[in-house]
Amino acid sequence: MAIWKNKAERLIAQVQPSAYKEAVKYLRKAGKLMSTQKQQAEWDQYLKSLREAHARKRRLLEILDGLEGNPIMKKRR
Repeated sequence: MAIWKNKAERLIAQVQPSAYKEAVKYLRKAGKLMSTQKQQAEWDQYLKSLREAHARKRRLLEILDGLEGNPIMKKRR
């Protein structure tokens, strides 16, 4: 799990939207592993810390929304 996190964090540090998309692949692997190991709370905290550390990276936040299953754009009524 630490391997996937490290790879993702190195990609995020590149500050390029294409790198963010690549980072999500590793974040998904880490999240899946943590979920199977009953570490969902730790995973949620990790995503929260990523959001806080990279709050100014709007495109990354959009990608993280997709990772968490949140829609990027809200539907109009």
